[in-house]
Amino acid sequence: MDSLIKDVRYAVRWLARSPGFAAVAILSLGLGVGVNVAMFSLVDALLLRPLPVASPDTLVDVFTSGGDGDTHATNSYPDYLDLKARNTVFTDMIGYSPMFAAVSLGDRPRLVLGQVVTSNHFQMLGIQPALGRLLVPDDDVAGAERVVALSHRMWMREFGGDPGVVGKSLQLRGQAYTIVGVAPASFAGVVPLLTPEMWVPVAHADEVEPAGI
Repeated sequence: MDSLIKDVRYAVRWLARSPGFAAVAILSLGLGVGVNVAMFSLVDALLLRPLPVASPDTLVDVFTSGGDGDTHATNSYPDYLDLKARNTVFTDMIGYSPMFAAVSLGDRPRLVLGQVVTSNHFQMLGIQPALGRLLVPDDDVAGAERVVALSHRMWMREFGGDPGVVGKSLQLRGQAYTIVGVAPASFAGVVPLLTPEMWVPVAHADEVEPAGI
């Protein structure tokens, strides 16, 4: 211990005599720690932390082989319907696709990141609403009302956590969607680092994401 104290005192005196070098050393150390923290956070989100859903160890991604040799190409919605109809392996299957949509909240238009999902999405993942309800299979029936479920973060940020938000409407690409519920704070989607602010039924994919799912 005495030796360690002497070494620390010597290092402090040496750094005090070279303030320029000391500043560079401290800055370099700070940047190194910051980069390591950022990398660990990324690895933790992608590889270590399980998804906050029911039975995360039973979930798998299903990909399609692309014509260019890509073995992890995405599926179209017709592909999803075929796979689900012929499925004899999984308990259930869901489909999802990211979307960027212009949202109008009264006089506050903004661009949001969301997901177009098949409406069994929350049911299969075992996600319970923090408020109201989430999407259900009937929301994909032809002619169903346009509805949207909000993330907990968007509910708090844009609506101040108002419990009366259920039943209110917002504009997505010029169409009115009724807010049916709010997801729990623990659920941030199934794609690490991409946190949706809302979820829209696949029945209305062509309206909110013209490229389709």
